[in-house]
Parts: sequence; structure tokens; C-alpha cells
Amino acid sequence: MIIYACVEEVEFDLLDNNICSYQCPLPCWESQYQYVISSSQWPSNNYMPFLKESLDERGDDMKKVMEADTRTGLSQQFLKMVVYYDNLNFYKYTERPTMTTKDLIGALGGHLGLWIGMSVISFIEVFELIITLIKWCARGGRSNKTSSLTDLDEKSRRADECPTPVLKFKESWVNDD
Repeated sequence: MIIYACVEEVEFDLLDNNICSYQCPLPCWESQYQYVISSSQWPSNNYMPFLKESLDERGDDMKKVMEADTRTGLSQQFLKMVVYYDNLNFYKYTERPTMTTKDLIGALGGHLGLWIGMSVISFIEVFELIITLIKWCARGGRSNKTSSLTDLDEKSRRADECPTPVLKFKESWVNDD
């Protein structure tokens, strides 16, 4: 009984897609048929004379069936089955990897190139910082870009000593003042 209960539990899990939904691959081939059942009384009143005539031509065995003269008698003796396809569509599902080996190598190369490029730029910046620190220590901790107020005053004095521009107006030299 325990084995039967285990098998039954696994079968129910398979039917509910609890087991194979995450780990099992797609089936290689699967056929699914959708069906609709409909029925009606056969033969109809209009078709009854044609059926009786056809049965008369077939022989003695069919004449016994004809003795059931009523429509319900014939309909209980015969069955007409017609199968119609709902649709004739065919679906083909293929399973392919989302990333090929070539795509994987390309992606890894792109990421590696990005990180190496960033590493080279970082290395150059660290190298530049070390050189700047060595230069600063060699000067004794002084910056090269110092300017005093006297230097600024001297530059402004030189600007004041420049001659004023003159304009030429009607063939005579006129001062701008």
C-alpha cells in the first residue's frame, strides 16, 4: 500500500506540473487533440426513405432491421459518425540556447576590455600622483604656483605705462583724450 500511495502521489504531481515544470526539457514530439462532441438523432425524417431503400438493396439481414419501422427503431440500430478537425494548425517549438559560445566569448571580452581600460587609466592617474608628490617633496613642500601681491602690483603698473591709443581722423593725428 505504501508503494501505491507513493506512485499515486508522483502521478498527481506530474499531472499538476509540480515535478517537471522546472527541471525537465521540452518533449521532442507531442500531439494534442482538442475535441468537441455533438450529437443528433439519425436518421432524420427526410433521410428515412433513402435509408430504407438502401437497406432493401443490401439483402436479408438488412430487411430484419427494416422491420423496426419506426424512426427510433432505426436510430437505435445505426450510428453515423463524422469526424471533423477543428483546425489543421501545426506548431513546431524548438529549444535553442539564448547565448551561443561566440556570444559568451564576445561578452566576456567586452567586459574584460572595459575593466582593463579602467585599470590602465587608474594606473596612469596613480603614477601621475606619485610624480607630483615627488616633485613637491623635491621643492621642499613649496608650490610652484605662488603669486604675491607685489607681483600683481607690478603687472598693473606696467599696464598703466602703456601709451594711449591714437586715432587717425581726417588726415590728422588726434589723441584719444
